[in-house]
Amino acid sequence: MTGKYILEGREPKPKDSAEFLNKGEANLIQLKLDKLRYAAELRDIRFRILLLKLKEEENAR
Repeated sequence: MTGKYILEGREPKPKDSAEFLNKGEANLIQLKLDKLRYAAELRDIRFRILLLKLKEEENAR
């Protein structure tokens, strides 16, 4: 628990956590989410390429 919540004797709620995010931290979180999304899209593209290669090999037989 953080400062004011300890004094009040309660657990912070999710909406209370937003109080502590400044714009820079929010931007950093968004950048990390974008990076994860990009990595997932890249894995998807690589997977599709592998599937196409497998189909080509099957057709070549």
